[in-house]
Amino acid sequence: NTLIIVLHKKHQRQPSNHFSVIIMISRVESSAVIAPGSLILVTGANGYLGCRFSNTLIQQGYKVRGVVRDKTRCAHVQEFFDTKYGPKGHFEMVEVADLTAEGAFQEVVKGLHRSLPYLFGLLIKYRLHGFVHFAVDNSFSPDPEVIVNGSVALTMRALEAAANEPG
Repeated sequence: NTLIIVLHKKHQRQPSNHFSVIIMISRVESSAVIAPGSLILVTGANGYLGCRFSNTLIQQGYKVRGVVRDKTRCAHVQEFFDTKYGPKGHFEMVEVADLTAEGAFQEVVKGLHRSLPYLFGLLIKYRLHGFVHFAVDNSFSPDPEVIVNGSVALTMRALEAAANEPG
């Protein structure tokens, strides 16, 4: 298996420590914990990383349920995957308008079953195929507390929904 991580300096003219990260996986591990064909939930599927990762998952044989805040505004994402892979159910886009609201992810995690034993080094006792979380607070507030608290809240809603899904 090959995993390539490329760091690319964003601003060549100005001294900066900001890098973009490009990750490429050349092939799937034959003994993958989550078998190809499984359904993987990806939050922030309309963002650069979420869309690229969703594409990689589909290329590797997985089905993706992509979470966006506004399906109408993000219709181009569904169109991209339907054009590239056909409307065969490889990519399903679902809307969660307020990712920080109580129970925000309850409906979108339904139908995901399989163990995911570790997340952030903690044993998580719930079952799902896969849950990849890229969504962040996008309020563009100048107050870092708003951004951090919003990102923490939406991450907590995602984890709570996954923990409450039976399976």
